Parts: sequence; C-alpha cells; structure tokens
Amino acid sequence: MITLEQFECNYFGENTYLLREGTEAALVDCGCLNELEWQEVREAIEQQGLTLRHHLYTHLHLDHRFGAPFVHATYGLPMRAHAADWAMPSTSEQASQFGMRWKEAAIPRGEDLEEGTIISLGESQLRVLHLPGHSPGGVAFYAEREGFVLVGDSLFRGSIGRTDLWQGDYGQLIGSIQEKLLTLPDETVVYPGHGPATTIGEERRHNPYL
Repeated sequence: MITLEQFECNYFGENTYLLREGTEAALVDCGCLNELEWQEVREAIEQQGLTLRHHLYTHLHLDHRFGAPFVHATYGLPMRAHAADWAMPSTSEQASQFGMRWKEAAIPRGEDLEEGTIISLGESQLRVLHLPGHSPGGVAFYAEREGFVLVGDSLFRGSIGRTDLWQGDYGQLIGSIQEKLLTLPDETVVYPGHGPATTIGEERRHNPYL
C-alpha cells in the first residue's frame, strides 16, 4: 500500500509529496527551494531507506518545479510531466513575471505523462488523469486501491485552481473536475498542491464552484 508524506515548500506554500511503497518512492511536485527544504526531503528518503524511482509533476508552474534541479542533481532522475505543459514559459520566465530571479537549470525531460499512464510503485500503481484548465497539461495521480488522488492545483478545499495564468481555461477546468474527479468515489481523499486535504464527496456537496 502506498503511504504519503507532505512537505510545505517555498514562498507559495506549495505541497510537495513523497510517496512510498515498500522501499520504492516517488516525488510529486517537488517545490523545494532552499537547502533546508532539500534537506528535509533528502532525510525523509534516506532515513526510511528508500530508493527514489519517479520524479513526477502534476503541472509545470514555477512553484511546483523549483525543486527539479535538486532532484535531478541528487538522484539523477528526469522530470516527467504532460507534453502540453512543456510549451509553457520556463521557470526563469515565469519567475520574472512574479518579480523573482531564477537561473534555469538544464534538466532532462523524461517520458511524457498522458491520460491513462500507469506509474508503478512497488506492488501498487498510480493512474494519470489529464485535467487541463489550470494549465494545458495538468494531471492528477490516482491511487485507486489506497483511495486517494493528488490533483495539483486543479481542485482545493472549497475552491478550484486559478485560470488566469499561462494557457489557463476556466470552462475547461470545470469540465475536467466534473468529468475526471467528481466521478471518483466520495470517500476518495484529495491532496491538493496548496492547503489542506479534502474528499471528493466534500467538494461535490459544498464547493461553491462546482
């Protein structure tokens, strides 16, 4: 069974997730920005005797990929994301629009994620759901057996992701949530890219945007 550990990172309060099953692990949306945040994730991996197998992204907005250079330098893993998000501006270009400076690092692009892609972790699996709207290549990682889904910035407790950034689309996001997320069982735990967890049932009943 996959277990999950959450780290709050960078100026944006981004949620980085470390998933483990047995001795295998995956990092999802590594937003670690500085040495203290890198150390926290590195120690969690080392102290549990884990081997990092996957370096995954729900989308490629800057706050979710600040930690990509750390992951590649430390573990040698390329970044995996949906093909549509690679067309967005680089981290450096995005940072400049937020008044920040960021020196881009060259990180290999791994195999693209798409609807239905299966990520194996030990004896468990994550299934990719394509959720365009917050970004064109936004995805979620659904662990059906464990009953949870990592949704990036598509859905939050009582809210949804913003659609005024690069290639965002409000109607598309609402459609993605309704067709791909609200069809999951009500008890499915939702782990978002910022803020606290929720459930599909809670959002179906009370989210004002849905």
